[in-house]
Amino acid sequence: MDCARFGNCSVLNAVEVIMNRERSSTLSRRSLLAALASAPLGAALFAACGDDSATTSAGGSEPQSTEPGTVAPSAPPPTLPVKYLHSTGSTDVVLRIEEGVGAFTMAQFAFRSQPTLMVTGDGTVYLPGAVPAIFPGPMLPAVTVGSIAVADIQTLLETAETAGLLGEIPDYTEGEPPVADVGSTIVIINVNGKEFRHQAMALGMSDPASGAVPAARQNLLKFVEATRDLSSAGIKVTELGGIELVERFAIGALETDPANFGEPKPTVEALPDSIGLDLAEIAASGCVVVDRADVFDFLQPLNEHSFFTQNAKAYQLLVRAQIPGSPEC
Repeated sequence: MDCARFGNCSVLNAVEVIMNRERSSTLSRRSLLAALASAPLGAALFAACGDDSATTSAGGSEPQSTEPGTVAPSAPPPTLPVKYLHSTGSTDVVLRIEEGVGAFTMAQFAFRSQPTLMVTGDGTVYLPGAVPAIFPGPMLPAVTVGSIAVADIQTLLETAETAGLLGEIPDYTEGEPPVADVGSTIVIINVNGKEFRHQAMALGMSDPASGAVPAARQNLLKFVEATRDLSSAGIKVTELGGIELVERFAIGALETDPANFGEPKPTVEALPDSIGLDLAEIAASGCVVVDRADVFDFLQPLNEHSFFTQNAKAYQLLVRAQIPGSPEC
């Protein structure tokens, strides 16, 4: 060894003695460490005689391996600041929009109504599905389940803030037209630890007396209209499936007389005991929430005129997709 290179010949000589003594066998790490420990400046020799391919940062971090075929790990990308904080769970409601709430309509339609847009914290999106042009329609509601990127949630929240929806809730009764049968538009936003709930009756209609529409109602309407077509806002929805992806259903029951219904006449049959539903109790309480796995195969082939009897009474079944934010039974 060239002791002039390291400036400590006593240490190098000690190492060379051991190497010569054990040349015929593998040099033991313990022998080398013992020699270095007994010699002055042993630690300095370790630093100087290390693998020339290893490097140590100026801050004294551990050497990074650059052996052939390997790549030194890169530093993680910097975390970008998030302006709008929201929960990230699949059941956490970030944005929910409902239209026509409380409108004069049949109880069956009111029970089955779904939000026009629902976005959860993990980017899951629920939208109205395509309704087949047949009568009676399917028993199961039409729902489209999709997903959007986390960055797109930020875009939606920024749009809401631009519309003034993340501040003090305005008085939407100002300029409200005296029309009750069209129902209310409800927008619920959960962001930065707060819930913002906006509700406006007959949104999109002007006061017939003055013809004016207050700015607050205009802003709410613009936001709702912008969310009806997410692609126009540059948000891509990846469609995942339909009602089969909804994990829970709300089941309602109305005691009825099938003879009061026109053509096509409802089909009436006994409710199978295996379904485990007490229709009289459901009719009295309003509804019951069940897991998809327990009823999906039973409900899928049915239509809105599939009636069932139980204890000598006939009932019309109602089904709602129990997605996050839906009213509990």
